[in-house]
Amino acid sequence: MIKKYLAILLVSLICSLCVGCGNIKPNPSDGEQYVFPTKENIVDDRQYYTGIDEIRFPNQLWSVTVCERATQYDRQDQGAQAYFLQSVDYNGAPTYVFAFVGIPPTATKDNPVPGVVLVHGGDGTAFPDWVKMWNDKGYAAIAIDTEGRIPTAGASLSSVSNFSFESVKHHAPNNASYSDYAKPVNEQFLYHAIAGTIVANTFLSSFEQVDSNKIGLTGISWGGVIATNVSAYDDRFAFVAPVYGAVAMTGTSGIFGTLYNTYPRCSFLWDNVEILRNCRTPMLFVNWERDPFFTVDATAKCASTAMYARMILIPELNHGHYQGANVQEIFTFANKVLQNGNK
Repeated sequence: MIKKYLAILLVSLICSLCVGCGNIKPNPSDGEQYVFPTKENIVDDRQYYTGIDEIRFPNQLWSVTVCERATQYDRQDQGAQAYFLQSVDYNGAPTYVFAFVGIPPTATKDNPVPGVVLVHGGDGTAFPDWVKMWNDKGYAAIAIDTEGRIPTAGASLSSVSNFSFESVKHHAPNNASYSDYAKPVNEQFLYHAIAGTIVANTFLSSFEQVDSNKIGLTGISWGGVIATNVSAYDDRFAFVAPVYGAVAMTGTSGIFGTLYNTYPRCSFLWDNVEILRNCRTPMLFVNWERDPFFTVDATAKCASTAMYARMILIPELNHGHYQGANVQEIFTFANKVLQNGNK
């Protein structure tokens, strides 16, 4: 019991030292809460960050998405409709990203709702109950599979195995844990995962029941790595909330620090904290004090580098999809950002 209280005290101390970041200003009439500056002059038709010459995404990702309904994979119990979304080429042909989309029944053209893009972690998939979770909060949601797979009928956030199978459509490369480092950037997993997330944003914004100026992004573990990178390349997001995963892990003691030390080229491409320095999107970085994959010091570095970011540490937030999706502070953060008028 003493150890538990000491751990909580340590987390509180770390939070007090590192969560106040960027140019976020407290609202004097709002106690300890914070407001984020309204995002202006949004780059909504092309790549925003261009500081790494090797990474270039085609402008088509920001235009109307080519999609195909996949009704045979619908999850009616979760209100989730299945789609294949066309993304960037791989091996000479367009790839297709599997996605679940759910829109609250009260949403209409005249009463559009905010939205969120959901990106799973390693060995995960597009979880329909994650979509429903956000629908129940009043958000439209799209969950994508980044690893060229399709969820099984029983796939859920609490699944532990056998929740996906290889896609029937031509798809991007699977997650290779950076062992694809020597390949051209446009043949690497992270490139395609980022592209698929951008496409998901474009597709969700095309629904007339969705407010395209109020679409956020959250990702868990590998999805957090993807989401952090996407925040630099797609300027349209109203908020981004990476859970566990982020960038700046190179040189740290966690498992991802070891990966980047092994593959320094991928460290430069996909772990570069400099991509956040001019990122104007409000961000909430979520971690816990003993995560074996992503260390707290790297999470804090991300939060202090991004212009408008906060960081929270949640004691005993054990690493997992279910735990990462159920962080209530993310819903609070999303509501706070959007009610303050951010585009």
